[in-house]
Amino acid sequence: MKFPVEQILNLSEMKVLDFQELEGEEIIITIEKRINYSTCPVDKILTAYIKIIGE
Repeated sequence: MKFPVEQILNLSEMKVLDFQELEGEEIIITIEKRINYSTCPVDKILTAYIKIIGE
């Protein structure tokens, strides 16, 4: 059974524009936000950007 990427990742406020499976165990997902704010996973507050952790 296959599920849409949006449903698997629980991307209710985002639209998946592109999904690529690369060789090995790597995927690239291109998304577009439907709203102009998000909840920061670090600070748990509404913000205009998302902090990237681990890069």
